[in-house]
Amino acid sequence: MHDSPLNGSSPEPSRGPQPESPSADFRTAGLQPCKPTNPSSAAVARLAAGPTLSLDELSNTITHGLGFLLSLGAVVFFWQATSSQPLGLRISCLVFATTMAMVYLCSTLSHALQSPRLRSRMRAWDQGTIYLLIAGTYTPFIWTASPVGWTGVVMSSVWLAAGWGFYLKVIAKYRIEASSTVTYVLLGWIPAIVLFARTPTSCVLWMVAGGLSYTLGILFLVRSHRNWYTHSLWHLAVIGGSTCHSIAVWNLLR
Repeated sequence: MHDSPLNGSSPEPSRGPQPESPSADFRTAGLQPCKPTNPSSAAVARLAAGPTLSLDELSNTITHGLGFLLSLGAVVFFWQATSSQPLGLRISCLVFATTMAMVYLCSTLSHALQSPRLRSRMRAWDQGTIYLLIAGTYTPFIWTASPVGWTGVVMSSVWLAAGWGFYLKVIAKYRIEASSTVTYVLLGWIPAIVLFARTPTSCVLWMVAGGLSYTLGILFLVRSHRNWYTHSLWHLAVIGGSTCHSIAVWNLLR
């Protein structure tokens, strides 16, 4: 029996087609609607602050950043101090100062950069350029103090050894920390056996002082993980060593 108005009920009015909700549209497309996020205040503060250096890395960056500035001064100094020297000796002194600046620059960047990939790459360069600095430090003395007829042999031997160490560190990425330390020490002291007997005493004393500063500084290097400041002490020992060697090269010119 059909209802009529007389029965007290009225037919429900037609509402027409209803628009679908946004969620329905997303579901039809196979997507889920985005939900608003409410990041914590701590996360917002971290994003606003940006990347920051830890205390130890800040200290490491400052110490060898200072070393880089001093080494740039050494490049300028030796460029001017050798203006009247033979070309070979002038180039030798500039090689020493330039390799010193390279080490400090790579070391500074390896501590200052925030990107893990770039930091790892610069760390390899940092370790590799140490070999070049050792060879660069000996270059002025090889040029002036090698036995007669042996300059080319000694120079080639030292630079081939340094080049091989650089290749393993930077190009082949064969980075073994303990092995590196041993080879640094060996390459740093063995050429002295050939050269020191023919080198002025004032130069020898400063070279030995610099070598001891580097070598004793390794005690801080191998303990870098124990305290935040230990690696910075290694950096200061490196600055002390390169300062002594710069004085030794300067005495060679006097």
